[in-house]
Amino acid sequence: MLLARWVLMDRYVEWRAAMISSAFVVILLGVCPLAGGDGYDDFLSVWRGRESWMNWGISGLVFFAGVPALAGVRQFVISGRGTPIPFDPPKTLVSEGVYGYCANPMQLSMAAVLIFWALLWHSWVSLGLAVVSVAYAQGLAKWSETEDLKRRHGKRWLLYQSVVPRWRFRIFPYLSPDQDRSPARLYVASRCDVCSEVRHWFSMKESTGLMLCAAEDYPGHPLDRITYISASGEVQARGIDAVACAFQHLHVGWAYLGWLMQFPGIMQILQLAMDTSGAGKFQMDGSAVKNEK
Repeated sequence: MLLARWVLMDRYVEWRAAMISSAFVVILLGVCPLAGGDGYDDFLSVWRGRESWMNWGISGLVFFAGVPALAGVRQFVISGRGTPIPFDPPKTLVSEGVYGYCANPMQLSMAAVLIFWALLWHSWVSLGLAVVSVAYAQGLAKWSETEDLKRRHGKRWLLYQSVVPRWRFRIFPYLSPDQDRSPARLYVASRCDVCSEVRHWFSMKESTGLMLCAAEDYPGHPLDRITYISASGEVQARGIDAVACAFQHLHVGWAYLGWLMQFPGIMQILQLAMDTSGAGKFQMDGSAVKNEK
């Protein structure tokens, strides 16, 4: 009831996305295997009958396979102000972040998670769901999404889908015409020891659609953290989140690290560690920039 009301009112998009994502996880990984005949006793016997390092290793594969899906949901919320479901789609064409590498990250990630989940619990139901999800994505979902996006975004969508694959990741991110004309910006203080090291590191890397700027030149209020602003202006990130966004302009390896850094809980821990060490913020006082201890 809340979800329906919030969709109609176009409010609380973060909560809408969280509710939908949680429901998908619970239904696909819990309800469906149990309803399909796999019981708790079956799951426990499989877990106990395997070496613990194998259990945790496969669990890790489930987690890491799910990271791109969460990154996709997050990008929908931040860049498009929408969610993954058809009746509550993003309001703009999202081609930044994980969508610069893969046009279908959520469905690709979901299929991989279901395969590893089936391996973890010896669940034929989960394996069948993986096959069904791929068939659905390639059939009805692909047709429906293509027609809808073509109608709403026209040539921008046609260009995007012609160069960004659906079932694999590009090595380097897609650069839209808008990003080419007005790249994303990473504002880093030029007279801060720790920040200058970050700036130097990024300047040594070959990036796509990213411009390094001095925080002192930021046109708005004085900055106290490294700040990232996307080409569209919809994504504005600070601190560890800004660095993670900038990673996504390098190549898919660094991009995945960025998606992992933005995982709920991990980002907050990393930011707290940086703040505690005194490297999280910088202060500007006239021409002086110093670390805030």
